[in-house]
Amino acid sequence: MLKSVLRSLTRNPGFTATAVLTLALGIGANTAMFSVIDGVLLKPLAYREPDRLISLHLRITTLKNLGILPLPPFVYNLWREHAVSLENIAVVRPGSETLTGANQPERLASARVSASLFPTLGVWPALGRAFAANEDVYQGPQVAILSNGFWRRRFGADPGVAGRQFQLNGTAYRVIGVMPPGFELPIDLQSEHAAHFDVLLPADIAPEQRMNHGYWGVARLKPGVTVDQARAELDANLASIKDNLVRKAIVARLRTNLTERVQRGLGLLMAAVGLVLLIACANLANLLLSRGLTRRKEIAVRAALGASRWQIVRQLFLESFGFSVFGGALGVIFADWALGGILTQLPVDLPHRAAISVDVRTLVFCAAVTFFCALLFSALPAMRFSKADPQEALGQSQRGATDTRGSGALRQWLIASQVALCTMLLIGAGLLVRSFANIITVDRGFDTENVLTADVPLAGARYEQPERRMATYQAIEQGLARIPGVSVAGAVSWLPLSGDEYLNPIFLPGVALTPERIPDLPMAQIRFATPGYFRAAGILLRSGRIYSETAGDEWTALVSASAALRVWPNRNPVGQEFTIDESPHPRMLRVAGVVADVKQTELQNVSPLMVYLPAAHNHGLDLSFVLRTKLPAGSVARSIRRAVSQIDANVPVTAIRSMTEIVKTSTAQRRFQTLLLTAFAGIAMLLAALGIYGTLSYSVNRRYREIGIRLALGAQGRDVGALVLRQALTPVMLGLAAGSAGAFFLMKTLSALLFGVRSGDAATYSATVALVFLVALVSCWLPTQRAMRFDPMETIRCE
Repeated sequence: MLKSVLRSLTRNPGFTATAVLTLALGIGANTAMFSVIDGVLLKPLAYREPDRLISLHLRITTLKNLGILPLPPFVYNLWREHAVSLENIAVVRPGSETLTGANQPERLASARVSASLFPTLGVWPALGRAFAANEDVYQGPQVAILSNGFWRRRFGADPGVAGRQFQLNGTAYRVIGVMPPGFELPIDLQSEHAAHFDVLLPADIAPEQRMNHGYWGVARLKPGVTVDQARAELDANLASIKDNLVRKAIVARLRTNLTERVQRGLGLLMAAVGLVLLIACANLANLLLSRGLTRRKEIAVRAALGASRWQIVRQLFLESFGFSVFGGALGVIFADWALGGILTQLPVDLPHRAAISVDVRTLVFCAAVTFFCALLFSALPAMRFSKADPQEALGQSQRGATDTRGSGALRQWLIASQVALCTMLLIGAGLLVRSFANIITVDRGFDTENVLTADVPLAGARYEQPERRMATYQAIEQGLARIPGVSVAGAVSWLPLSGDEYLNPIFLPGVALTPERIPDLPMAQIRFATPGYFRAAGILLRSGRIYSETAGDEWTALVSASAALRVWPNRNPVGQEFTIDESPHPRMLRVAGVVADVKQTELQNVSPLMVYLPAAHNHGLDLSFVLRTKLPAGSVARSIRRAVSQIDANVPVTAIRSMTEIVKTSTAQRRFQTLLLTAFAGIAMLLAALGIYGTLSYSVNRRYREIGIRLALGAQGRDVGALVLRQALTPVMLGLAAGSAGAFFLMKTLSALLFGVRSGDAATYSATVALVFLVALVSCWLPTQRAMRFDPMETIRCE
């Protein structure tokens, strides 16, 4: 049997190569995409019993415009003391520290974590020990646990590192442990350093803190406790807090929380690549049906010699399985190559990137897909030809026999299905491309051309005094503005599209804060900025003036256009007073001017209400500098570091980026989805075109006798060509109609992925239908031309 299968595969090497390459494309694309899905969504989290881990957040329902928040310390303490459904609860506060005492200061990704994090996750340091209870206190001992990567880079993988000291922000810290390789924090901040860190430090929680929503909560459920039961208990604990705010616990499985924002996009990509595989299988089934017509006499001989229908089906299936095995093996090679390209395009904020690889799980998936493909594309041909009448098949010429009505209709439906699936993919890709184009061209409210940014953190005891911090920042700004080629420099507490938020209610004078008014309070994002920031970033002044750094302007502010419209809808906002201070006798701020709305979180989101305060109000936040320059970024970067070093050689300059890079990073998820879906749609169109061409070529060859007789009886070549072309394009038109309808309903369910374009956008549908029809027409043209050039005399001689 094996020898027979091998002979069948090698008998027609061109057909075998076409089948194997078609399968390799379909299986390889699916295997590569599965590697991404498996690493991000399916592999168990690298913690002990990860199914019992939950994430904890908070929602203040009395403030309608406020989203989901991290935990304040007093809520963490409340749940730690009273929540009996939790086995452990821990908090993480990501941040950054400056490594000092070395030749060059370096900014490190850090996280302050409670000592309970390690038993909660069930992960312990690979070297040394975890934080002790007496170290997890406010202003406790200066101890640190290192990441495995930082330990190898900074300490040369010294196994005796415990007890060694190094400086952070000018303060000596003692190393007590090193985490195992690959350990990630259980948080997702949609940023490059979300789950990655260099050092872990004790949480340093001040118990009286109530409004510092900066701690990400994670807990382990007790055995048998459900998420709903835990949520109900935590809500009951929150109800015991006596103030004007109503709080609700946001509880979710940890994996769900970490991957929720990428599930829909990755699911779309997996569905798309699955459609590519179906197109490949339909393509092969059609080719096997066409090839089977040339083997009807062979199959009839087998049946006449006593082969049962089951033996014939088994023979045909084994041949198809041979195609699949070779296609699957080549597909693994293709998947490994394709995954290398995919990894270069992965967004930096994609969770669990390190877990993506072609491993044993991926190979098992590839084997399953290979077997599934063999069943799928061999079933129809095997069932069709195994029940053929031997006498009828033996009485027909190999080349002159025409299709039976059933075989022809089946192949027509397979072509229609390929075209329909291809059309769905292309329409989806077209809509995503248009959405992405709308996103990157949306009015951002700031300039990207010739704008460079640099983060300059000030840390350590010497910068604890606000006055010294501000004086240093002013000196740095003046030094940066003097760099040749820099026209203006400014500073802001958080750059646009950085993902950071500082929300605060806006209070108006003379308006009593009653429980009824709390839900309608306007919530604004607060930024601390120097006057030069607005010119450097290209943020336009709509009315009034930009505040200055003079003493008389220290209690002025700028508001965005949307904030002015929301807070003072029927008045001139310039000169109006407000405050963001909740104290009984707050100092009022006066609106100096109104500036343009700026996209602060994501380009597709509505611009938030913004309040800009003079940088002197900033008492602890680091500032990022914005420079407008036409010089190359590399030369300016060297000048920036030199200018900062002249002010303080121990201050690091981190993340020197152009504003264009920041915008590109913020759209990385969208770009990744659009790029892959477009690639899959292109593969689908190629497979569909090859399928149409191959099937029509076989059909024309099979109709050699019929076409020759038509020409011998006086038919013109163009008439024959029109007949062949009309019959070939009929299933194409059916497929276009079905694919357009399918795409409409599919994109309706995925409308959340679209921006600035409707799921039924007529221009996209029309362009896609025209493109697919044109490709199908080109695929049909060569076989049609061959049919028009048949020699009728050769047909008569054959007869």
